[in-house]
Amino acid sequence: MHADLLPLPSPRAAAAPLRLVPAARNAQGPVQNLVLALRRCASISPRLRDALLQACAAPRPFRSVARLAAAAGCDRRTLWRDWRQAMGDSHPLRLEDVLHWLLLARAMEMRAPGRSWGELASAVAVHPQTLARFARQFTRRSLRGVSADPAAASAALERALIPFFADDIAGRANAA
Repeated sequence: MHADLLPLPSPRAAAAPLRLVPAARNAQGPVQNLVLALRRCASISPRLRDALLQACAAPRPFRSVARLAAAAGCDRRTLWRDWRQAMGDSHPLRLEDVLHWLLLARAMEMRAPGRSWGELASAVAVHPQTLARFARQFTRRSLRGVSADPAAASAALERALIPFFADDIAGRANAA
């Protein structure tokens, strides 16, 4: 049986064969799931958590750590230090990668039929090629691939970041 499918009893007779339907995924989007993960993550400092939650809630995504730090009322070096203390010096994910992830997630959330990626890139204040680079980095898909299968792209986007905020050692080992 496929891992993404759950057997549901048929409304007909109990002896009827089971029908497979797609398993219900979390109805929330990647940004909301990141917010939940950040709120549960005890291994990051309150200052860094608050700054990242602020980035998640901002109407326009932050494009730099310096802007995020200014909005959080601290210096960018302070946020970077907090990041390194939480994630370690050799961690593959950088703080600015989280901001890039949020840019892509916001653009994906705004995606609608008839709306071009160029329009979405303008809406999040980046060049379309930058958005394409973020899509390849976090989902391993082109923007066309993201459009073709938004659910799979969204799941890949979540897998690229959210496991890093798991407080258990196994969750962090699986994320790396």
